[in-house]
Amino acid sequence: MGTFYMNISVELIKKAETCVRLLHNKKIQIAFAESCTGGLLSYLFAAVPGASRVLECSLVTYSNSAKTDFLDVPEEYIKNYGAVSKEVAARMAEGIIKARKRVEMAISITGIAGHAKHMHDTTNEEGVGTVFIGYARRDDKTEIFPFQFGNLTRHEIQHKTAEKALEIILRETSKE
Repeated sequence: MGTFYMNISVELIKKAETCVRLLHNKKIQIAFAESCTGGLLSYLFAAVPGASRVLECSLVTYSNSAKTDFLDVPEEYIKNYGAVSKEVAARMAEGIIKARKRVEMAISITGIAGHAKHMHDTTNEEGVGTVFIGYARRDDKTEIFPFQFGNLTRHEIQHKTAEKALEIILRETSKE
């Protein structure tokens, strides 16, 4: 069995620390609904002392059925728009806010981080690196941020996605 390691940059941890501090100062509870990042965003938050004061929960909804079962994403959305779409990203963020009454802010992530080389893969080359990050506030409109990271490695796409999510949290929280 080979060795696996996560190479997390110091910059990502520092951004997460800044997010936690800012959210705590503004008394905002946050929740995540992650797909292609597989919990990386919540890992970054959990690496910061005091994160429990602001991070209510995080769900990794990797499969389509998890998105429908836990986040109330309509099956027709996945069928009509695809699991990697702005519509599904919006419903993921709205779903976690609806499910958790203490949560005031939610981030959702859905995207294509790479090919499933060991499985029957129907991902087309153009889709790799496509990511949608949803940002929702309770009693406010949901915003979607689309990204195209190109043909990077799975880990690079996951890290860039987490970095963009942290930047969105910082920017949107700083507006208040």
